[in-house]
Amino acid sequence: MGTRCDKVRVLGCNGGDVCAVFDARSYQAHLTMEETEYSYAQRSSYLGNVIRANSLARVNLVERLGTPRADGYLKDFRDAFGRPAHAILLFDLARGIDPTRRAMARVTGLWRRHGAP
Repeated sequence: MGTRCDKVRVLGCNGGDVCAVFDARSYQAHLTMEETEYSYAQRSSYLGNVIRANSLARVNLVERLGTPRADGYLKDFRDAFGRPAHAILLFDLARGIDPTRRAMARVTGLWRRHGAP
């Protein structure tokens, strides 16, 4: 059995429930990839519904981010925009949450090793 990173989780359009989980290596059997006329990027869909694979999708899927500050930002985001949040302009705001999680995890690790300032 793999870790969460080995799986693709698909969030349902109408709520916060995960409607499908499959092995990442078998994504081509589950997702449809289509070229578009308006972008170099492909459009991905699952059962005919366009999907996102970006920071907004991660914010919609995770239960917690693992540091108090990042978890606070996640809570504030959800309080303001709901879950799941689908407005495309929220992508940039969601993109700011993940670096906070990574930075706080790194600082916390340094403090554990070398002591807090």
